[in-house]
Amino acid sequence: AASDVYKRQEVVTADDGFPRKPDPTSMLYLKDKYAIESGLVIGDRPIDIEAGQRAGMATYLFDSMDQLSAYIFN
Repeated sequence: AASDVYKRQEVVTADDGFPRKPDPTSMLYLKDKYAIESGLVIGDRPIDIEAGQRAGMATYLFDSMDQLSAYIFN
């Protein structure tokens, strides 16, 4: 079920052999592993946004919880 995705947690980093962002390899790995058709990458640096875009995902540059909540729920 879709709700099961929210129960999973996996962190992948350069320490796991993935190239550093903005290379999208780590995001593409997770996208493929969990069969993610569409996703939202939330980052606090422009390099996070670039990686997310290169992985074909929607992106959001985090600036505040109020703005993030408005972006997601409106």
